[in-house]
This record gives sequence, structure tokens and C-alpha cells, in this order.
Amino acid sequence: MISIFTDPKSNATIYLFGGIKGLIRDGDDLRNLLIRVEPSTILIGISPEELRGLSEFLKDPFELSLSDYEMIYGIVLSSYGEVMTPAPIFTEALLYGEKHNIRMIALDMDEDKFGDNFTREIGTWSMIRHSVRKRRLMKKQFTGETAEEFVQQWNDNIERIDGFRRIEQKRLEEMEINFAESMKTMSNQTVVVVVEYEKYPGMHQYLESMGLTAHES
Repeated sequence: MISIFTDPKSNATIYLFGGIKGLIRDGDDLRNLLIRVEPSTILIGISPEELRGLSEFLKDPFELSLSDYEMIYGIVLSSYGEVMTPAPIFTEALLYGEKHNIRMIALDMDEDKFGDNFTREIGTWSMIRHSVRKRRLMKKQFTGETAEEFVQQWNDNIERIDGFRRIEQKRLEEMEINFAESMKTMSNQTVVVVVEYEKYPGMHQYLESMGLTAHES
């Protein structure tokens, strides 16, 4: 999903891209967008530590360990198209940024802040429910006809646990704060913002609330 915004204050053009984490198809779409618009800055919806780790991985690939949730997600998602890890929407952003020596900014909260939020929001009962839900997801028949519908159903299941829903909301709020701070130095620039599909609606709404002008993509 792509939306185009202009900032009347800075005269910056912002392309908001929402892609499904894991789908090669969406990574290809992002690469094509980057080649077409030639951004001067890419804002990416991962943590600073993830951004550094991804950069190291691309320079010297190593074996990745996946959680049970990530494995279940990937297996189901593969029925909608080819999948890959790390997420192509993030690797393509970083590959383009490093090749063209442009600024890359992580939008998500850092690991310390995430850890503090996790400790505060996720109690023992939430962890028990999370473990039980994992077993249910392994047996669940997802009914989405498209990858987008599957991702929405997946997140609806995960966020039924209040603590996890609150953490995801705080992650979105952190991305919004970091976006607003980053835009203070984006005068007359072309900016691409890359977020996961499920964060796209919230970021779109936030950009509109900032007074940015939306255009048809």
C-alpha cells in the first residue's frame, strides 16, 4: 500500500509504504518505488538495534533463529506467495539506502524501551494466554482470501491479549513521535516511510492529523 503526502511547512514529499512482513512480492514493490522516486531519506519501522543488526546480516549473513509464532506465521503466509526472512520490505530498504549512501532512520522504540514496556504490560497470566494461543494458532484454519486478510486475522488473534495490544499501540505512538521529530530536518526532501502492513492505517491517520496533504498514489 502506498500513499503520497506533501508537507506544506517543509515542502517535503512523503511516500508512506505499508508492506506485509515476509512477502517477497512486497519487497519487490518497495524496491520499484525506491528506484522510481529516488528518496533522500528512508524512515523504517524497526528499532535502531534491528536496523544495525540487519545491516550486519546483509554484509555477512548468519543463521537466524525464529520464534514459534514467527514460524507459524511464515508457514501460513507462504500459501499467499513466496516468503523470506529477514523481511524483504526491510532488507530492500536497507540495500537501497546503503547502495545510494542515503540517510536511514529507525522509527520504532529501542530495545530498552521495549523491554520496559513488556515488563510493565505483560504479566504471568498474559504469558500463559500467549502460550495457549500459540497452540490454537497452530491448528487454526485462517479464512483470508488474500495475504492482507490473513495478516489482519493474525493480528486480531494476537491482540486479543490486552497487554500485547497495548504494546503494539505504544510502538505505533513511538513511530509517530519519531516521524514528527525526523520531519524537522526534511525541508524540500523526498522521504519514503516503510512500515508493516498492520501499522499502515495508524501511520496514515497520523500523517493526516499533522496537516499533511494526501494525494492519489
